[in-house]
Amino acid sequence: MKALYFLVAASAEEDDLIVMWSAMAIVLMILLVYGIRLVELFYAYFFKKPFYVHFYLFPQQLTDKELFVLQTQFPFYRKLSPKYQVYFEHRVKRFISKYQFIGQQGQSITEEVKVLIAATSVMLTFGMRNYLYTVFTKIVVFPSKYYSALNQAYHIGEFNPALKTIAFSWEDFVAGYQDAHDNRNLGLHEFTHALHFQCAKSNHVSAILFEKMFAKILQELKNPEYSEQIRESGYFREYAFENRYEFLAVLLEHFFETPETFRDHFPIVYDHIKKMINFRER
Repeated sequence: MKALYFLVAASAEEDDLIVMWSAMAIVLMILLVYGIRLVELFYAYFFKKPFYVHFYLFPQQLTDKELFVLQTQFPFYRKLSPKYQVYFEHRVKRFISKYQFIGQQGQSITEEVKVLIAATSVMLTFGMRNYLYTVFTKIVVFPSKYYSALNQAYHIGEFNPALKTIAFSWEDFVAGYQDAHDNRNLGLHEFTHALHFQCAKSNHVSAILFEKMFAKILQELKNPEYSEQIRESGYFREYAFENRYEFLAVLLEHFFETPETFRDHFPIVYDHIKKMINFRER
Protein backbone atom coordinates (compact mmCIF):
# COMPACT_ATOMS: atom_id res chain seq x y z
CA MET A 1 0.00 0.00 0.00
CA LYS A 2 2.84 2.38 0.90
CA ALA A 3 4.53 1.66 -2.42
CA LEU A 4 1.28 2.39 -4.24
CA TYR A 5 0.85 5.64 -2.28
CA PHE A 6 4.35 6.83 -3.23
CA LEU A 7 3.74 5.94 -6.88
CA VAL A 8 0.50 7.95 -6.92
CA ALA A 9 2.17 10.88 -5.15
CA ALA A 10 5.12 10.84 -7.55
CA SER A 11 2.75 10.73 -10.51
CA ALA A 12 0.79 13.71 -9.12
CA GLU A 13 4.01 15.68 -8.66
CA GLU A 14 5.05 14.92 -12.24
CA ASP A 15 1.64 16.09 -13.48
CA ASP A 16 2.01 19.32 -11.48
CA LEU A 17 5.47 19.89 -12.97
CA ILE A 18 4.15 19.31 -16.50
CA VAL A 19 1.32 21.78 -15.90
CA MET A 20 3.73 24.33 -14.40
CA TRP A 21 6.25 24.05 -17.26
CA SER A 22 3.47 24.18 -19.84
CA ALA A 23 2.08 27.33 -18.23
CA MET A 24 5.56 28.89 -18.15
CA ALA A 25 6.09 28.01 -21.81
CA ILE A 26 2.79 29.66 -22.77
CA VAL A 27 3.64 32.79 -20.77
CA LEU A 28 7.11 32.96 -22.36
CA MET A 29 5.58 32.54 -25.82
CA ILE A 30 3.11 35.38 -25.17
CA LEU A 31 5.91 37.60 -23.87
CA LEU A 32 8.02 36.75 -26.92
CA VAL A 33 5.21 37.61 -29.34
CA TYR A 34 4.48 40.91 -27.61
CA GLY A 35 8.19 41.62 -27.31
CA ILE A 36 8.71 41.13 -31.04
CA ARG A 37 5.69 43.33 -31.78
CA LEU A 38 7.02 46.05 -29.49
CA VAL A 39 10.44 45.92 -31.18
CA GLU A 40 8.82 46.16 -34.60
CA LEU A 41 6.71 49.14 -33.53
CA PHE A 42 9.87 50.94 -32.43
CA TYR A 43 11.54 49.97 -35.70
CA ALA A 44 8.58 51.26 -37.71
CA TYR A 45 8.54 54.49 -35.70
CA PHE A 46 12.14 55.29 -36.61
CA PHE A 47 12.42 53.78 -40.09
CA LYS A 48 8.80 54.18 -41.32
CA LYS A 49 8.53 50.62 -42.60
CA PRO A 50 7.81 47.10 -41.28
CA PHE A 51 10.70 45.03 -39.96
CA TYR A 52 10.14 42.65 -42.89
CA VAL A 53 7.63 42.37 -45.72
CA HIS A 54 8.24 39.22 -47.78
CA PHE A 55 8.84 35.80 -46.28
CA TYR A 56 7.37 32.72 -47.95
CA LEU A 57 8.66 29.22 -47.18
CA PHE A 58 6.87 27.72 -50.17
CA PRO A 59 5.93 30.43 -52.73
CA GLN A 60 2.89 29.51 -54.77
CA GLN A 61 3.20 29.50 -58.53
CA LEU A 62 0.87 30.70 -61.25
CA THR A 63 -0.27 28.55 -64.14
CA ASP A 64 1.27 29.20 -67.55
CA LYS A 65 -1.87 31.07 -68.66
CA GLU A 66 -1.91 33.25 -65.52
CA LEU A 67 1.80 34.00 -65.82
CA PHE A 68 1.37 34.94 -69.48
CA VAL A 69 -1.20 37.58 -68.50
CA LEU A 70 1.23 39.13 -66.02
CA GLN A 71 4.14 39.05 -68.44
CA THR A 72 2.25 40.61 -71.34
CA GLN A 73 -0.24 42.96 -69.67
CA PHE A 74 1.19 44.17 -66.38
CA PRO A 75 4.22 46.52 -66.73
CA PHE A 76 4.74 46.83 -62.96
CA TYR A 77 5.49 43.10 -62.77
CA ARG A 78 7.91 43.21 -65.71
CA LYS A 79 10.00 45.89 -63.98
CA LEU A 80 10.55 43.77 -60.87
CA SER A 81 13.75 41.83 -60.27
CA PRO A 82 13.41 38.01 -60.63
CA LYS A 83 13.30 37.57 -56.83
CA TYR A 84 10.46 40.03 -56.42
CA GLN A 85 8.61 38.62 -59.40
CA VAL A 86 8.42 35.32 -57.47
CA TYR A 87 6.99 37.20 -54.47
CA PHE A 88 4.52 39.05 -56.70
CA GLU A 89 3.34 35.80 -58.33
CA HIS A 90 2.84 34.20 -54.91
CA ARG A 91 0.67 37.09 -53.74
CA VAL A 92 -1.39 37.10 -56.93
CA LYS A 93 -2.03 33.36 -56.55
CA ARG A 94 -3.03 33.75 -52.89
CA PHE A 95 -5.35 36.65 -53.76
CA ILE A 96 -7.08 34.66 -56.50
CA SER A 97 -7.51 31.68 -54.16
CA LYS A 98 -8.97 33.74 -51.32
CA TYR A 99 -11.81 35.63 -53.01
CA GLN A 100 -14.93 34.65 -54.90
CA PHE A 101 -15.05 36.19 -58.38
CA ILE A 102 -18.59 36.67 -59.69
CA GLY A 103 -19.47 37.68 -63.25
CA GLN A 104 -22.68 39.62 -63.80
CA GLN A 105 -24.72 40.46 -66.90
CA GLY A 106 -22.86 37.92 -69.02
CA GLN A 107 -19.34 38.89 -67.93
CA SER A 108 -17.02 35.87 -68.04
CA ILE A 109 -14.48 35.36 -65.26
CA THR A 110 -11.37 34.38 -67.20
CA GLU A 111 -7.73 34.02 -66.12
CA GLU A 112 -7.17 37.52 -67.51
CA VAL A 113 -9.94 39.00 -65.34
CA LYS A 114 -8.72 37.32 -62.17
CA VAL A 115 -5.01 37.98 -62.71
CA LEU A 116 -5.34 41.65 -63.65
CA ILE A 117 -7.67 42.39 -60.74
CA ALA A 118 -5.43 40.50 -58.30
CA ALA A 119 -2.26 42.10 -59.68
CA THR A 120 -3.69 45.58 -59.24
CA SER A 121 -4.35 44.96 -55.57
CA VAL A 122 -0.95 43.31 -55.09
CA MET A 123 0.78 46.27 -56.75
CA LEU A 124 -0.90 48.66 -54.33
CA THR A 125 0.04 46.61 -51.24
CA PHE A 126 3.37 45.16 -52.39
CA GLY A 127 5.29 47.06 -49.72
CA MET A 128 2.94 45.94 -46.95
CA ARG A 129 3.24 42.64 -45.10
CA ASN A 130 -0.54 42.23 -44.72
CA TYR A 131 -1.85 42.30 -48.27
CA LEU A 132 -5.06 40.25 -48.12
CA TYR A 133 -8.34 41.92 -47.17
CA THR A 134 -10.92 40.87 -44.62
CA VAL A 135 -13.30 43.74 -45.47
CA PHE A 136 -14.56 42.02 -48.62
CA THR A 137 -15.00 38.40 -49.70
CA LYS A 138 -16.56 38.81 -53.16
CA ILE A 139 -15.33 40.54 -56.31
CA VAL A 140 -18.19 41.27 -58.70
CA VAL A 141 -17.38 42.09 -62.31
CA PHE A 142 -19.82 43.69 -64.77
CA PRO A 143 -19.08 44.06 -68.51
CA SER A 144 -19.59 47.84 -68.38
CA LYS A 145 -21.26 50.57 -66.34
CA TYR A 146 -24.01 49.09 -64.19
CA TYR A 147 -27.05 50.29 -62.26
CA SER A 148 -27.01 49.99 -58.48
CA ALA A 149 -30.42 49.57 -56.88
CA LEU A 150 -28.83 50.41 -53.54
CA ASN A 151 -28.47 54.11 -54.28
CA GLN A 152 -30.31 54.21 -57.63
CA ALA A 153 -27.34 55.37 -59.68
CA TYR A 154 -24.98 54.05 -62.35
CA HIS A 155 -21.50 53.01 -61.29
CA ILE A 156 -18.25 51.90 -62.86
CA GLY A 157 -16.95 50.54 -59.57
CA GLU A 158 -17.58 50.55 -55.84
CA PHE A 159 -16.48 49.11 -52.53
CA ASN A 160 -19.33 48.08 -50.24
CA PRO A 161 -18.12 47.00 -46.78
CA ALA A 162 -21.67 46.22 -45.61
CA LEU A 163 -22.00 43.58 -48.34
CA LYS A 164 -18.28 42.67 -48.12
CA THR A 165 -18.09 43.25 -51.88
CA ILE A 166 -15.92 45.17 -54.31
CA ALA A 167 -17.25 45.65 -57.84
CA PHE A 168 -15.85 46.76 -61.19
CA SER A 169 -17.01 47.54 -64.69
CA TRP A 170 -14.54 45.44 -66.72
CA GLU A 171 -14.63 47.90 -69.60
CA ASP A 172 -13.56 50.73 -67.28
CA PHE A 173 -11.09 48.55 -65.36
CA VAL A 174 -9.24 47.71 -68.57
CA ALA A 175 -9.38 51.36 -69.69
CA GLY A 176 -7.36 52.21 -66.60
CA TYR A 177 -4.36 50.42 -68.13
CA GLN A 178 -4.82 51.47 -71.75
CA ASP A 179 -3.51 54.95 -70.98
CA ALA A 180 -0.82 54.59 -68.33
CA HIS A 181 -0.44 58.34 -67.79
CA ASP A 182 -3.97 59.74 -67.56
CA ASN A 183 -4.07 59.30 -63.76
CA ARG A 184 -7.26 57.27 -63.95
CA ASN A 185 -7.16 53.68 -62.80
CA LEU A 186 -10.43 52.21 -61.56
CA GLY A 187 -8.78 49.19 -59.94
CA LEU A 188 -6.34 51.26 -57.91
CA HIS A 189 -9.09 53.69 -56.95
CA GLU A 190 -11.49 51.10 -55.53
CA PHE A 191 -8.79 48.98 -53.89
CA THR A 192 -7.50 52.12 -52.16
CA HIS A 193 -10.97 52.61 -50.65
CA ALA A 194 -10.92 49.01 -49.40
CA LEU A 195 -7.36 49.32 -48.08
CA HIS A 196 -8.18 52.58 -46.31
CA PHE A 197 -11.20 50.99 -44.63
CA GLN A 198 -9.19 47.92 -43.66
CA CYS A 199 -6.27 49.86 -42.17
CA ALA A 200 -8.64 51.94 -40.05
CA LYS A 201 -9.86 48.69 -38.46
CA SER A 202 -6.48 46.95 -38.10
CA ASN A 203 -3.54 47.23 -35.72
CA HIS A 204 -0.74 45.58 -37.69
CA VAL A 205 2.35 47.65 -38.43
CA SER A 206 1.55 48.35 -42.10
CA ALA A 207 -1.93 49.59 -41.15
CA ILE A 208 -0.52 51.84 -38.42
CA LEU A 209 1.96 53.37 -40.88
CA PHE A 210 -0.79 53.82 -43.48
CA GLU A 211 -3.01 55.70 -41.05
CA LYS A 212 -0.13 57.75 -39.64
CA MET A 213 1.05 58.94 -43.06
CA PHE A 214 -2.48 59.78 -44.15
CA ALA A 215 -2.87 61.86 -40.99
CA LYS A 216 0.29 63.72 -42.00
CA ILE A 217 -1.19 64.43 -45.43
CA LEU A 218 -4.37 65.78 -43.87
CA GLN A 219 -2.24 67.92 -41.57
CA GLU A 220 -0.46 69.40 -44.60
CA LEU A 221 -3.82 70.25 -46.14
CA LYS A 222 -4.74 72.32 -43.10
CA ASN A 223 -2.36 74.93 -44.47
CA PRO A 224 -4.75 77.05 -46.62
CA GLU A 225 -1.99 78.17 -49.00
CA TYR A 226 -0.75 74.63 -49.64
CA SER A 227 -4.28 73.30 -49.99
CA GLU A 228 -5.13 76.03 -52.49
CA GLN A 229 -1.92 75.34 -54.41
CA ILE A 230 -2.89 71.68 -54.76
CA ARG A 231 -6.39 72.52 -55.91
CA GLU A 232 -5.42 75.23 -58.38
CA SER A 233 -2.58 73.21 -59.90
CA GLY A 234 -5.09 71.27 -61.99
CA TYR A 235 -2.96 68.17 -61.50
CA PHE A 236 -5.62 66.33 -59.50
CA ARG A 237 -9.05 66.05 -61.08
CA GLU A 238 -11.91 67.83 -59.34
CA TYR A 239 -13.41 64.59 -58.06
CA ALA A 240 -10.47 64.32 -55.64
CA PHE A 241 -11.91 67.13 -53.56
CA GLU A 242 -15.26 65.46 -52.88
CA ASN A 243 -13.99 64.20 -49.52
CA ARG A 244 -10.82 62.85 -47.93
CA TYR A 245 -11.57 59.26 -49.02
CA GLU A 246 -11.80 60.21 -52.69
CA PHE A 247 -8.76 62.45 -52.30
CA LEU A 248 -6.67 59.54 -51.08
CA ALA A 249 -7.90 57.23 -53.85
CA VAL A 250 -7.02 59.83 -56.50
CA LEU A 251 -3.61 60.39 -54.88
CA LEU A 252 -2.78 56.69 -55.28
CA GLU A 253 -3.85 56.74 -58.93
CA HIS A 254 -1.44 59.60 -59.57
CA PHE A 255 1.31 58.01 -57.49
CA PHE A 256 1.43 54.95 -59.73
CA GLU A 257 0.63 56.54 -63.09
CA THR A 258 2.70 59.76 -63.11
CA PRO A 259 5.15 59.43 -60.18
CA GLU A 260 7.78 61.80 -61.54
CA THR A 261 5.27 64.62 -62.07
CA PHE A 262 3.76 63.97 -58.64
CA ARG A 263 7.16 64.08 -56.95
CA ASP A 264 8.22 67.25 -58.79
CA HIS A 265 5.01 69.17 -58.03
CA PHE A 266 4.19 67.98 -54.52
CA PRO A 267 7.25 66.26 -53.01
CA ILE A 268 5.95 66.35 -49.42
CA VAL A 269 2.68 64.56 -50.19
CA TYR A 270 4.51 62.19 -52.55
CA ASP A 271 6.92 61.22 -49.77
CA HIS A 272 4.06 60.61 -47.35
CA ILE A 273 2.34 58.33 -49.88
CA LYS A 274 5.60 56.46 -50.47
CA LYS A 275 5.96 55.77 -46.75
CA MET A 276 2.25 55.06 -46.39
CA ILE A 277 2.46 51.96 -48.62
CA ASN A 278 6.20 51.35 -48.08
CA PHE A 279 6.83 51.67 -51.81
CA ARG A 280 10.31 50.65 -52.92
CA GLU A 281 11.87 50.23 -56.33
CA ARG A 282 12.32 46.47 -56.70
